[in-house]
Amino acid sequence: MKAPSPDTTGRRRIDPQPTGLFIAMAGLCFTGWGIWIGVPASISLGGVLLAGWLFDLIVLVLANPWKHVHVTRRIEPRPIQAGQTIEVQLNISQCSAWSVGWQGCEDLTPWDDEWVVADRNELTRSPAGSRWLATYHVKASWRGVFKIGPLILLASSPLGFWRGRSSCRLRSGLVVWPTTVPMTISSLAMISSETSSSIGLPQPHLDDTTLREYQPGDDLHRIHWRSLARSNTLLTRAEEPSNISQTVGMLWTGGDADPSLVDLGIGLLASWADAMARSGQGFALALGARWMTQPSHQEMMDALAAVNESELRETAPASGRQSPDAVILVAIAGPSDKQIDVPDIAHSGVAVILASPSVAVNLPHDWDLLRLPPSVNLQTAASALQQWFGDHRGAAL
Repeated sequence: MKAPSPDTTGRRRIDPQPTGLFIAMAGLCFTGWGIWIGVPASISLGGVLLAGWLFDLIVLVLANPWKHVHVTRRIEPRPIQAGQTIEVQLNISQCSAWSVGWQGCEDLTPWDDEWVVADRNELTRSPAGSRWLATYHVKASWRGVFKIGPLILLASSPLGFWRGRSSCRLRSGLVVWPTTVPMTISSLAMISSETSSSIGLPQPHLDDTTLREYQPGDDLHRIHWRSLARSNTLLTRAEEPSNISQTVGMLWTGGDADPSLVDLGIGLLASWADAMARSGQGFALALGARWMTQPSHQEMMDALAAVNESELRETAPASGRQSPDAVILVAIAGPSDKQIDVPDIAHSGVAVILASPSVAVNLPHDWDLLRLPPSVNLQTAASALQQWFGDHRGAAL
């Protein structure tokens, strides 16, 4: 991603460096000593040191290395998932043939709220000006929508006695998706019509589906196998059956749930939704008041990255919507939660509870419970959920 290229119009500051302070102190000492003992050579040496120290400052001020400076920030890779290390490249160009030595820059990262020093690793000069590149790496510790920046540009005086800092109000937006792990969810074609009263979706019928002849490149999951048996013609479903409700994935959090545990629950639901999408199954996500039917991968991951805990305390279907036939509810309990009452919001479902064993769980009729300890990691949680699917013979959740 490239950010805009504003001029560096922020605050500037010039600080003496340890070497410069030593030179200044030495100049004062030689000058004072020479005056005290009456030695002109000592006075001259002290004056030269002080003059050099001040001259170095004047050169840095007059050179103004931040004049007409433009900055772009590039972040790779894209997309970014939580826990991934990203590379940030800062391209700085100055419309001047001569510049005081650039040292590097400091960039403010959002995860630890710390300034990261990016040393200059490439510099090119031309009659039209100079360009330099600074690169650093940082870990995107958790999911969310963030801003990287502002930026501080660092330059040193010719003799290295002074260092200047100029702030640049450059900020770059960044969406970090939740971490996911691969899961395998049985396709709709594996679900028998007898499962309509259990967790999952009933098998589609020929009368409920608009069919067309199969074309090379069509999704194999949409092939209507019953029509093949009847007519010996390979057909695909052009429309989804109208009388089949989609499986809905929901999240619920306690009022004081641990943010890392919330991220774990979001990653688990994202892994399930990703598996549903890859297997060609219909599904929806209910994130608080937001209902997403058959979202694209990017839409789904962007929404899961941006959602916050306060939005996830409502589990009832959106107003005006029919209750879903099947639900997978990922519930994250907080330390103050003693009991979780799963609302009767679907005909069947599975409640994946991330809570300590002391938290009681009340389930509606025909719901199943999968309890996971708060110390579980995402890979183990996904494996447990996939095992639950296997035990239930390919339920569509």
